[in-house]
Formats: sequence, C-alpha cells, structure tokens
Amino acid sequence: MLRASLLLFVVFIQTIHFSQNQVYDDFHDQNLNLGVLWQGDTNHFFINFARQLQLNQSVSDTSCIWTQLPEVNTDTISFQFWLRENFSPSSLNYGRFFFLANASDFDSTTSCYYLQFGEAGSSDAIKLYQRVNGTDSLLVSGPVGNIANAFSIDIKMILAPNNLKLFTKFSNVMNFELQFQINHSFQAWQPYAGFTFNYTSANAAAIYIDDFYFGQVLSDANPQIIITEIMSDPDTLLGLPDVEYLELFNNSDQLIQLKGLKIQDGNDLCTLPSYWLEAQQYVVLVGTNKSVGFGIGNIVEVAAFPSLNNNGELLAIRDLENQIRDQLVYLDTWYGPNVVSTNGISLERKSLSDPCSNQDNWGACTAILGGSPGQTNSIYDPHSDSIAPDLSKAMVLDAHYLALQFSEPMDSLALANSTISIAPEIAIFEKQILNYQNCINGAQMLLFCYDTILPSYPYQIQIEDARDCWNNGQVLLGNFIRYEKPKKGDVLINEILFDPPNEGNDFVELYNHSDKYLDLSECGIHNCQDSIFFNGLKMSPLQYIALGPDTQFLIDYFPKAIQQNIRQNYLPYFYNDSGTCVLFQHITTLDSLHYSALWHFPLLPDPEGYSLERISFTAPTQNAENWFSAAQSIGGATPGCQNSQYSSPSFQGELHLTYPELSPDLDGYHDQLEIVFQLKEPGMLACAEIYNLNGQLLQYVLFNESIGTQGSFYWDGSTQFGALVPAGIYVLNFRAFSTKPGVFFEKKILFSVCYKA
Repeated sequence: MLRASLLLFVVFIQTIHFSQNQVYDDFHDQNLNLGVLWQGDTNHFFINFARQLQLNQSVSDTSCIWTQLPEVNTDTISFQFWLRENFSPSSLNYGRFFFLANASDFDSTTSCYYLQFGEAGSSDAIKLYQRVNGTDSLLVSGPVGNIANAFSIDIKMILAPNNLKLFTKFSNVMNFELQFQINHSFQAWQPYAGFTFNYTSANAAAIYIDDFYFGQVLSDANPQIIITEIMSDPDTLLGLPDVEYLELFNNSDQLIQLKGLKIQDGNDLCTLPSYWLEAQQYVVLVGTNKSVGFGIGNIVEVAAFPSLNNNGELLAIRDLENQIRDQLVYLDTWYGPNVVSTNGISLERKSLSDPCSNQDNWGACTAILGGSPGQTNSIYDPHSDSIAPDLSKAMVLDAHYLALQFSEPMDSLALANSTISIAPEIAIFEKQILNYQNCINGAQMLLFCYDTILPSYPYQIQIEDARDCWNNGQVLLGNFIRYEKPKKGDVLINEILFDPPNEGNDFVELYNHSDKYLDLSECGIHNCQDSIFFNGLKMSPLQYIALGPDTQFLIDYFPKAIQQNIRQNYLPYFYNDSGTCVLFQHITTLDSLHYSALWHFPLLPDPEGYSLERISFTAPTQNAENWFSAAQSIGGATPGCQNSQYSSPSFQGELHLTYPELSPDLDGYHDQLEIVFQLKEPGMLACAEIYNLNGQLLQYVLFNESIGTQGSFYWDGSTQFGALVPAGIYVLNFRAFSTKPGVFFEKKILFSVCYKA
C-alpha cells in the first residue's frame, strides 16, 4: 500500500485515541470532538444514555460523518464497529460504511470501497462495493436475508493488499463468524473513512453506531484481563464515594474490547458494556448511575452490577466462551492483621504479573483516600518472585490418600510431570492435580497409594521437577505419618491446674503413654456438665501437651514450661476445691480424674498457682496417692514437660555434683557449686547444709524446702554471715524426708574450694 504523508500523520495523532497505530472510539467520553475526530453532519447525531452514537433527526434526510485516519505500519489492517438499524432496510432506508476513500464527500468521491447495509426487497445482505472513476461495482455479497429485518451487528473487516475478510456477530455472547472473503488487488491507501445513512422520517432516530476501531488486527483469543482492586465495604469517611467498585487491568500488549465479557459474583453474572481498554491500562466498574463523584474518565457503569460481599466472595472474569480469565475468592483476612476496620478501604493487588495471584499477592490499600480507582495501586510491587517453593505439609487423609500443601501456588503442569519418591517405598500411586484456586483444604496435589500407608510409621517424601507459577523450583522434601485414633490407656491426664493465680487460667496436661502417633481431633474434655472439643490436636509418642485458654500465661508464669508443647484450647470450668476432668472420644472415656484440693502437699501454705502432678503412669489415675503438688523449686507447675514429681518404679535416690570443685572468684570458672538430685518419692522436704572438716555449720543451702523428684540447686561459697569461705575441703550434707513414715534419703559429699592465684 502507498504510505500517507508524514504531515497527515502528525496532524491526526493530535486528535485521535492512538496506541500502536490504532484509533478507536466507544463514545464513552460522550464527546464527538474528543477521541476520533468525527466531522461532517455531526449535528445530526447525539451520544445516548447507553453511550452509543445515535441518529437524532425527525425528517427524511441523508446524513454523513467521516474521519481522516493515519496510515499504519503494517500491510494488514482492520476495521471494526457496531451498527444497529432498528428497521427493515429498504431502498430508502439503508447505511453504508466507506473506507479507502480519496475524499470526505463520499457521494462525490471518485475512488473508494464501501459496505452497504440494506436494499429493496427482502433479500438484504451485507455487500462490498468498489468505486473506480465514479462507477460503483459489486465485488462480493454476504448471506442473503442476513439483515432483512431490524438488526444490530458487530463488524470486523480484515484488509490485506490482495485479500479482504468480513466477520460478523449478531450477539455479545457470540464469537465472530466469517461472512465472506474476496481475493482482490485493492487500490492505494486513502485516509478517509466514515458512514452515510439514507432514512425516512419514521427511521430518523433509529440508527446507532458504536465501538469503532481502525488499526492492526486484534486477536480474539484469551483476553488478558485481571482484577486489580476490590472495594466491597465502601464509606465516605476517607474521601471516596460510598460506592462498591471493581478495578480491572488490561495485562496484554493490545487493545481489548470489554463488550460481552462477564463478571461472576458467586452464582450471579453481569455482562460488561462497550469499552475499549488500552494495553496496560485500568478501568473501574460500578453500578448504573454510580460513577458520579469519582472524578476519573476510565470508569464504566454496568447494569446489574453485583453486590460485593465483604468476605468469602468468588469473583471471576469470563470471556465470550464462558472461560475464566481471572478469578479469586477474597477474604477479609487478606487485609492483613494491622487493619482494624475495612470501612472505606479497598483490597489491592500487588503484582500484576503474578501468574497465580492469591492471598500473598493482595493487601489493604494504603492510599489516603482508602482506594486508588483507575490508578496504579498503592501497594503495587513490580518485582517478580525468585523464591523457590517448599512442601509445607503432607497430610494422610486415610489409608491410601495423601494430600500435599505447598508454600505458594504451584504450576499445575509441572506438578503433573514431577517425579515423586517415598521412603520406605509405597507401591505405584496416582496423582490428582488441582488448580491453585480450587485447592481442597489448601492441598494442590492428592496422591492415591495402592499400598496401605502404615499407621504410626514415619515416611519421607521427595518431589523433583516441581515449580511454582513463577517457574522457581527446587527438590521438595517432607515427612508424613498416618495418625491413629487413641484407645483407652493411650492418653493419660498428667497434670491439672484448677486454682490458678488471679492473672492466670486453668490448664490440663495430657501425656501420650504409647508408641503411637495419635489424632485427638475427635476428642475433648468435659467436667460432667460442659464439653469442650480439641481443635486438630495431634500427639507424638511419649509427648506432653498442655492445654489452656491462655498459652502466654503458662509460658510467662511457669519457668519450666515448654512452649512447643503448649496449645491454646478452651476448657470447661474446674472448681478450686474439687471437680472432675474427663478425657473422651465420642462416647468413650479415655481417662478420668476426680481431683480434690486435699491432695496437695499438706505443708504447702497456699495451693493457689500450684498444679497437681501425676506421679506414675502405671498407677491408676484416680488413686489419690498418685498425685502430688508440683515442686516449689520449679515454680509450681510443669506445663508441657515431665512432672517435677514424676517417679519411676525402679529408681533409687541419688545425689551428685556436676563438678567436685568450687572457685567462687567470679572469673567464670565454677563460680557456683551445682548439686543435682533424683528422689524416689514425690513431695519430699529437703535440707542441705555446708560444713567444714571440723563440723562447723557454715551455710543452709536448703531448709525444709518442697522439691520434686529431680532437679538441682546451687551454693555460691558464702557463709551465713556473707563472707566467702577460705580454700579447703568441705562437706555437703543432704537430707530429704516425707510425711510418710520411713520415706527418707540422706547423703554426704566431700568437695573442695580453691581460688586462682
């Protein structure tokens, strides 16, 4: 084709929507002097409520509008537009679209091509004509009767130097279909294009034009539209209108027509109206008559716009073939922990290039208005993900099914082609790969194993060649165990605090007295009145688990507490004098304790803040002799670890020094004497004194102090009067006794005190 002059190009780039050699007009700006510069009988038309260009006459006449187009830098060009003739065409009522015309006066131009819409009779068809030296000749005709009655039609014409194809669609929910094509040597480039209409007075307002486009050929496949902002809880507090809105982004390199795309909200659908969305640009969708107050041009009113839930809402964009182009199920937790109220604050997408956008890619808008409709998001993140994924959890669902969770969304095809090995080996298994948006309880891969997954048996799993959506990958390693349901005697009530200090709460400690991995998710505790169930509780063999409503209290108040063995769980009320604690599974009692405050050590001044500890796992739970107050020396309770009053049946009392020498000169070398003890019986009182070799008492280290069955205490080398003892040999005299007759343990140990020169 011949190229238009540079001057023509420069003039018209100032007056049209221009992007990559494209011009378009959807009349959304409601102004014929913006966008494509339409000229001619523009006063015969107006832009109606639906933002379409509509004929607005009352008498029989002929109307013409035209524009001058820039030359594009490709041999193949495309014209697109929507045309409605709300009448049966005839010799007096028809329309024409002119292109490659050498003048704007289409009636007198000597060289052009045009499509004609309507003629006499009932065999109306879309026809292509050529005019050469003022003489018109028919080149090709579409299907007979296609436009014999009132019609609205989308036209797409693709024009190459020696070929023309015409596509049409008569509905927004259809794709373009080929009407005709012709091989023809088209004349040289001419820049004028436009419409002429002949009409009688009855049809003087029955012609409509919309969605005009000229430029390089646009692809119909897979529009890359993504959801980038959600205002589901609007408020005028921060400055935006009290209007729900969605923001979309054209994440492609070409212009996209929104008409016919659908927004799915739960089970409801609404269809988007006409709007040309430029590449890498945003558009805001609101309900009818809801655009006032936003102050932006890239906003579209949508009939039947959905009512957005504040939490747990499915949103999806569907194309003309009902295929999902983008979707998410957003939750109010996506705002993050620092957002106290979501009123007037939108959810924004961080990365526009994240192939699998989920919760990690969304957050609360930080803009001063609470939202950024039609603009770059306030939390926009241009960086791509370079972190490889992890296998975060492998869960056994039953004897043959394994569910795998990953630290981020995974590429489904890579998962399907990944190599999986399990040790010890399990026979051939089948994979079921799930889309990251349709995970089952967070799992994106399910494995069906032909061999039985053995209970309480640790397995290792390795996955190779799996990648996340950003194509990051590494060898994924994990472990899994098939947990068992407990039987009577597997889990024991091991410790209970029923009289906590004023600032604290009760707790109950359980002990897995088996070599099984136990699932207690169907278990709970009751006090013969109220029942409280556990929330996904699992226990390893010989593990202690302390349960209470305030885990931080247990960690802060009791120095021996082990944090990883403490779980938050509400408990039924336990009375301070006596009560019942029953561990159950459905209707089966696994263990039961009816406690009494009288079981506490009788010489304990005040049992508040002291737990009752189980002494032996082999003795009956309800045996009062099997419970005793936790030792004072360890803080009054041992949540999540072995009891201070634990006793082994074969154990004999023992006392020893960690190092038989004391050097109390604060140089970091044995500055304290550490004495370690183990006793057979719980609830004993201890005395420990230091003597010199002459039998003189120098210091009381312990004096009638309640201690546990094991522990340690220290001496710093000082006398009763605060002075340090001189170097020499000394005697530790240790005695432990109980209120029970005959329960007594005593031992003496020699040790040295020395000072460095």
